[in-house]
Amino acid sequence: MGDEGGLKVAHQVYQYWSNQGQPRTTFLAFEGAYHGDTVGAMSVGARSLFSKVFGELLFDVEFVLFPATYSLAVTVCTEEIYDAFYSDDPTKTLYHGHSYTANPLGCAAAIASWELLAQNEAAFKTMEAKHLRHLNELRQYSQVEHVRVMGTIAALDLVTP
Repeated sequence: MGDEGGLKVAHQVYQYWSNQGQPRTTFLAFEGAYHGDTVGAMSVGARSLFSKVFGELLFDVEFVLFPATYSLAVTVCTEEIYDAFYSDDPTKTLYHGHSYTANPLGCAAAIASWELLAQNEAAFKTMEAKHLRHLNELRQYSQVEHVRVMGTIAALDLVTP
């Protein structure tokens, strides 16, 4: 969640999980990132001398390694969250764009990924089953919770002491 738009959606997802009785208060962000100077952007950016003075205001964040690839900003959410913002009523609109919108290299990578999907549809359709088979092996560990898969994306929560 590197931009304010993503953070806005994350806060809606936070409210969703709180309403389900499963509050989640920690954000994930890439190590070494810079997203701006607002409290939200500093929260998910690398800590520095500049952000130190705001430390008590910053969100709880777990930093993960940044993959050595170029970025294409995208905000992903469930259809239920999307529908909450989709309306002809302008007061319901999520007014925000992305820093990497229309990045030529990122867009080329997205188009290439889409073409791979179209050319190898059968392989992608079986990926969910492959993920589930391997993730089921991880369920034996007490630190692994909330295993889920949707298409080509697999996720799980790691519980740490």
